[in-house]
Amino acid sequence: MKYTTNSRHLPGSPDFVLREHPIVIFVDGCFWHGCPRCYVAPKRNASWWADKIAGNVARDKRKDRKLRALSYSVLHVREHDDLKRVERRIKSSINRMSKKR
Repeated sequence: MKYTTNSRHLPGSPDFVLREHPIVIFVDGCFWHGCPRCYVAPKRNASWWADKIAGNVARDKRKDRKLRALSYSVLHVREHDDLKRVERRIKSSINRMSKKR
């Protein structure tokens, strides 16, 4: 499967773009993207960090909307995700996008 990395011409510069399918993949760090399972807020400058992480999450939603408007399917995987689960999600997205064509 052919892909490109860090496509700066697309909103959010996705980590991976599957060339044969309109699918983009972001690999999100749990801390920077406020993972509900892993994120632990720093105790120092707590309000600054809360604003920073909330801004990151809002930016993620904006870029996802822009990419979907361009007909891309958007996948976010977390750094803690099991690789087999990630593989299943990618295959499922490919199948879903293939059926739309």
